[in-house]
Amino acid sequence: MALSTFVAVLTLALLVGVQAKPFDLEDSEIDFALLTALLERPQTVSNLGSWSWSDCSAGKDAIFANAVITPDPIVVPGYISAEVNVTLKNDITAPLKAVLSIKKKIAGLWIPIPCIDNIGSCTYDDVCSMIPIAPGDTCPDPLPQYKIPCTCPFKMGSYALPKTWFNIPGMLSKFNNLGDGDYEINAKVSIKDVEVGCYDVTASLKLD
Repeated sequence: MALSTFVAVLTLALLVGVQAKPFDLEDSEIDFALLTALLERPQTVSNLGSWSWSDCSAGKDAIFANAVITPDPIVVPGYISAEVNVTLKNDITAPLKAVLSIKKKIAGLWIPIPCIDNIGSCTYDDVCSMIPIAPGDTCPDPLPQYKIPCTCPFKMGSYALPKTWFNIPGMLSKFNNLGDGDYEINAKVSIKDVEVGCYDVTASLKLD
């Protein structure tokens, strides 16, 4: 996965093939059976208007990213268009840690989704290890055309991916456990406990 598509679909790609650490919920009185039933119950997809992506670092972090994703709602599996711009103020090296906080709108309330089977509000200690491409291997199209790297370390600089269509395959069928609905996602990325990126995302998902 390339840097540009990584930041655009971080909340999707992090859920595939990674061992995650769940948030500490020991002090919470959660009925997981009830919570799972609520999450799996189809919700009305409100069409939030558009995919919303904002940088919550106030421009202070090393990774500044902006993404525009269509359609609304996002259908999984299906096709999405992505337009991504990324500026790296420093080289980005492993281990690149990501912490996700995901909420789903249920009956008008935003309900936190715990980390269950690597899905939900999870911590991923090394995003670089997720990338299924060895350093030095050729990046998949269309990345070479736009000189976008696809393995760690990512060199300081600016990268731009014009509007491009991608297929979200059935391998993301794990999302079926979350169900249709509206989602809020916060993603914080850090290197050695120093935050390098912070992103807020809202999206509507329709799972076929």
